[in-house]
Amino acid sequence: MASIRAMRWGLSVLGALAAVVMLAAPASAQVAVSGALDITNRYNFRGIRQNVDPVAIFPYVDVGGTAYKGDGGLKSAALNVGTWNSLHSELDGNKWWEMDLYAKATFGFGGGVSLATLYTNYRSPGDYWATINELAFTLAVDDSAKLDRKSTRLNSSHVSESRM
Repeated sequence: MASIRAMRWGLSVLGALAAVVMLAAPASAQVAVSGALDITNRYNFRGIRQNVDPVAIFPYVDVGGTAYKGDGGLKSAALNVGTWNSLHSELDGNKWWEMDLYAKATFGFGGGVSLATLYTNYRSPGDYWATINELAFTLAVDDSAKLDRKSTRLNSSHVSESRM
């Protein structure tokens, strides 16, 4: 029962954040809401298998918006918030293995250069492992317009984690 309350609370918080993003954005801003429910038999995280038995269910919701578009040095600014979850059939009691809450800010500059920062809070509502906070940075260059063929995208990322 506590896990259902926690999931409802998490979705309520994300809904409130989505409302704030939509209300704060100018009329010309674009806001998108997406979500899905994936069902699979295997969950690997960074090459390590997380489940043994047949079913893992992954519901997620993402709300994103373009907060700024311009012609100056900063071409665009976007914000995404969301949650991703993992429920495993093999677990006794609480089947809720993982809940990730995240927020991402992306800034686009001239020449196809973008800089993004992503904060992710990994937690286990079933108390199977300790909470992890992760901060990642990405620098990307989209040079597809200069190549006159399919996009080639150069990315450089740095990730920092803290365990609580």
